[in-house]
Amino acid sequence: FLQYMTDTWGALPWTEAFKGIQGTQPKFDSQQSLYTYMFAEVEDALGKLNANAGPAGDLMFGGDMNKWASFGNTLKMVMALRISDADAATAKTKFEQAVASGKLITSNSSNIKWNFGSDETSDNPWEDRFFSREDYIMSETFMGWLTTKADPRKFKYTKPAFNGILNYAGAPNGKVNGNTKDFAFITNTVINDPTFKSAIYTAAQTHFSLAEAALKGWNVGGGTAAAHYKMGIEASMMDWGVATADMNTYTAANTTALIANIAYEKYMALYLNGPELWAEWRRLDTPALTPSIFANDPRIPVRHAYSSSVVDNNPTNYAAVVAAQGPDNNHTKLWWDKN
Repeated sequence: FLQYMTDTWGALPWTEAFKGIQGTQPKFDSQQSLYTYMFAEVEDALGKLNANAGPAGDLMFGGDMNKWASFGNTLKMVMALRISDADAATAKTKFEQAVASGKLITSNSSNIKWNFGSDETSDNPWEDRFFSREDYIMSETFMGWLTTKADPRKFKYTKPAFNGILNYAGAPNGKVNGNTKDFAFITNTVINDPTFKSAIYTAAQTHFSLAEAALKGWNVGGGTAAAHYKMGIEASMMDWGVATADMNTYTAANTTALIANIAYEKYMALYLNGPELWAEWRRLDTPALTPSIFANDPRIPVRHAYSSSVVDNNPTNYAAVVAAQGPDNNHTKLWWDKN
């Protein structure tokens, strides 16, 4: 959660936070210092795991400490790659430590997904969004890529428009599209199932991360960038139930494993994992996205601005963080966003 928060806003109150009325105006810690803290916390937790003494009441993994080790090391790997353009030496060290652990998520059977309940208080939020309304439709950009590349995930990620025609059209980005039935929707597998499992970390994400690291010359424990690139595509497609023949046709037509190719396939594999997808797009600046012509501000945000309550209640430290980090708007790049 802390990584999600700092990747959204940047600097945050931390070392002086959580003190109640004893500290109502905490200073902000830089994003770099927050990443240093997160690595230390993850490594400390990994060092305390006891494979034979899992906790009772573990809703995530039922007390399986090996799964927690995979979770921790995959988190460490993701954090390391996130900072690779800002602190290459630390990133390489942390990434290679995660690889050396042998505890990364490398197969779909080990994917970490959140299990939602079947009742209205704990069910899949995508199902809730479509419970009585149909406001969410597919983007013309995303559907265009799926169609242009003859990507078989199109028929797993989405369903055709309701207008009586087998139509997988996406809607213009940012436009008010009143007649939603003219456009493709998220598949029923997601929006009609209250217990649909939401991905946190997957084998596809791991393999694309290993592919990128291999291009950097880091130790990835074996396998080339091309090999991990192919395994990433296969893991994504198999996880979504794509037929083997269709998968093989796609991988045979997509063998080049340069950074742009890896970034594109990682983007497509992170479907429905919006925060992670947004972070990776900001870091890699690919695939190329065109801002909506319907937007009031024709720029794609690279962070969220702080709440106005911060300005009102913590003005001195707010002024300090703006001076250090940059203007408090949606377009000031974070510490790790160097490209």
